[in-house]
Amino acid sequence: MPLYREQRRGGLDRQHRDPLSHRRHRRCARKSGHRSRDHTRNAERARAPDRDSRQRPETPGMNEAPTAADKSFFRTLKILIVEDSAEMRRLLTALLESMGVGEILEARDGEKALEIFAAQCPDIIITDGAMQPVDGYEMTRRVRAAGSADGANPDIPILMISGHVGREDVNHARDQGVTDYLAKPLSASTLYEAIVAAVSKPIHFVDKPGYRGPSPTRKLEPRQPGSDTLT
Repeated sequence: MPLYREQRRGGLDRQHRDPLSHRRHRRCARKSGHRSRDHTRNAERARAPDRDSRQRPETPGMNEAPTAADKSFFRTLKILIVEDSAEMRRLLTALLESMGVGEILEARDGEKALEIFAAQCPDIIITDGAMQPVDGYEMTRRVRAAGSADGANPDIPILMISGHVGREDVNHARDQGVTDYLAKPLSASTLYEAIVAAVSKPIHFVDKPGYRGPSPTRKLEPRQPGSDTLT
């Protein structure tokens, strides 16, 4: 059964450049031969266009299927999954592959994710909250505190998936620098919308002593799952 209902009528907005590209200060210095299973899983993909020429998609509605044009855009993305559950990593990987994401990286915890972030320079991070030894909150704080000297982007969109949706939990994630918050059970369409929004509608970042990230005064509302829940 397909993950999406084929309802999408529009495609990519070809008039806009991808906001992620102008925040990329320099190319990541990639380590040759660094391709262990825990570090990367590559989706089957055609030759992707240069990252600096990516076009942004419009934000879709619920349950809309990625078009061929959308998949062409998604092929340019590199997304890091940070999740201690192997089953959840498998599910997220399958979902991202169905969207056409070009490269998918995996980490079992926040500590490993920080290594991959520095070495592989992903475009988006999707993370769980509770993990050991470094959880998603601490990982987010450390990503935001990182400089861009090595090519990694401390302003990277970070999407947190959690079953804890109380105001205190959401505010804690926001205060560490989380970009968007997705409530469990996971919904395919909600994740799709969050990824597109992260690329097409970048939020304002602040940089002050002791904090770098999305404004800590904004009201972050968890994205609720749609009818196409997966977990």
